[in-house]
Amino acid sequence: WRSLTGSLAALRALSAPTLRTAPYSTTLRRVATVHVRCLCSGETSGATQERSGKESLPTPEEVLEAFDRTDAKRTLDEIVNEPSSAERLREDGLILPPMGDVYYKPPPSGPTPAQIKQQKMAQQSKSLREAKGKRDAKGRVYATGKRKSSVARVWVKEGTGQIEVNRALLDEYFRESHQQMAVRLPLELAQVADKFDVWCTVKGGGVKGQAEAVRHGIAIALQLYDPALRSTLKSALLLRRDDRVVERKKPGQKKARKKFQWVKR
Repeated sequence: WRSLTGSLAALRALSAPTLRTAPYSTTLRRVATVHVRCLCSGETSGATQERSGKESLPTPEEVLEAFDRTDAKRTLDEIVNEPSSAERLREDGLILPPMGDVYYKPPPSGPTPAQIKQQKMAQQSKSLREAKGKRDAKGRVYATGKRKSSVARVWVKEGTGQIEVNRALLDEYFRESHQQMAVRLPLELAQVADKFDVWCTVKGGGVKGQAEAVRHGIAIALQLYDPALRSTLKSALLLRRDDRVVERKKPGQKKARKKFQWVKR
């Protein structure tokens, strides 16, 4: 009895996977459980014998008989160092790996979002530099501007600051001062109002929509002509296509949101 349960190595051997799964595992587990309780509580051998009666411990003959059924050729170290049943099942593919291995995703091998954004900006600036040389035989740069249902075709070239819209001067085509200011806004922000001539045709929509369509086309043409002006024009939101339009009228209503006056009777 003392030689069997007198060391921790023996206790580890008693709780080995092979012994736990054997038919006699219940007997050996009771021996190990009672002995561990005695060791943790510091009880004497007499107390151990007293507790043994309470726990109905097996006799030494039953323990020896259980050990006789095991493989006598294996040493105690081989039994202790034997891989657990979970490890054997994992090797055979019958049990899933740890959750950390299942849900762990290694970092992407490709470029990071910041690198993608930087590459996109570099490619955009390169395309703008290439577009700088794309001019027609008269040295003009073409761009299209849009606003509401108006579409403007704009040509920009170096000159004295003259602006023509549909074969008419700016002051003759757009009579309102705020419309004229809207058309000249990109040139004034870029400080090139007296260095470029603008020739454009515009159709569709109303007068206000046409003026803003021409402004949009002039801004795009200027950035194509000189990419250095892009930051100035972009900060003023002149390169963005304003897609706001009037909301449609609904049936059964007076306007898009306005309702008819409600009458009780």
